Formats: sequence, C-alpha cells, structure tokens
Amino acid sequence: PSLTVPANARFVVSSQATRVPFRPGQLFAGGLAFITPILWVMFAINLFVIYYTGGWTNIVLQGAGVPQTQAILVSSLNQGGGVLGGLVISYFVDRFGFLSVIFWGALTAATVWMIGIPGLQIGWIALWVTISGFGMQGVQYGLNATPGMIYPTSIRAFASGWAFGVARLGAVAGPIIGGFLLAVVTYIPVF
Repeated sequence: PSLTVPANARFVVSSQATRVPFRPGQLFAGGLAFITPILWVMFAINLFVIYYTGGWTNIVLQGAGVPQTQAILVSSLNQGGGVLGGLVISYFVDRFGFLSVIFWGALTAATVWMIGIPGLQIGWIALWVTISGFGMQGVQYGLNATPGMIYPTSIRAFASGWAFGVARLGAVAGPIIGGFLLAVVTYIPVF
C-alpha cells in the first residue's frame, strides 16, 4: 500500500524485454530438451486413458453382465471423481509443483488396474472408477498448469498450445486403439 508508482512508469516482463518470434525449437532449448518430450508424452498418455475409459467403461461393464442403468451410473462416476480430483490435485500442484503430477499419476495407474480385477463386485468397481477418475482428471488439470511453471514467459502460451495439441493425439487414439484391443481380447466385433 505504501508503494508509489510514477505516472510514467513502464512495466516490463523480467524474463523477456522484447518479443522474439516463436520457433518450435525454443521448446527444446537448454534444459527443455528433456522436459518437453516428457511433458508431451504425459499429456498424450493421460488423455489416451481418459478418453479410452470415458468411451469404453460403460460398454465393457455391460459386456460383463452389469445392467445398463448401473453401467451408465458407474461410468459417470469417473467424471464425478474427476471434479473433486481437479480441485485436490491442483492444490498439490500449486504447493509442490510438477513432481506432484508424477506422484498422483503413478498412484492413479494403480487404481485403474484395480478396476480390472476379475470377479469384482459392482460396488467395488464403482469405487475404483470414481477414484481413478479423481486421479486421471485431476492429473490432467495439474498437467494443464505445468507449462506455466516450466517455460519462460516469452513462449509459455506457445508451449501450452503445443502440449495441448500433442495431447489430442492421445485423445483421438485412446478410444480407437482401446476398441481394437477390446475386440481382440473379447472377440467383440468393433464395427
């Protein structure tokens, strides 16, 4: 409150005083040569799993004999868990940074595996679907924030856009590859 700013003050972003035209190579300059590919793979894999589970959980549950209404309800719990996961995991990302995304991602992988235990009762499946949705969606929110923490201000928007673009490859591939894998494993015709 006691700061007095002169009327002719000029504010400049400290990391970049002048605008430099963006080139994709900037995403790999210096220490970013390892970080950018890792971040892109994380984005693509996470959206692969989110879209795969969103597209196929209901169908797989019905194929396993779960009544349609229960299968739809259980499938929707993935998104419900994701709302809470976004709020909780974003807090950890804000407090502990990018490493918390890796931690939550590894923890989530275990919960996704739990859904596929043979003979699991529908209540347990619902619980694991909710918990895995918490992790998958929450990790995605954390991933969305990481380019802002990692990249210099001058390329931050471009870096985010490229990461989101690469992530869409996983989003498109998830349901397609998942469908073919399910067809091979369960002998269900895909088309």
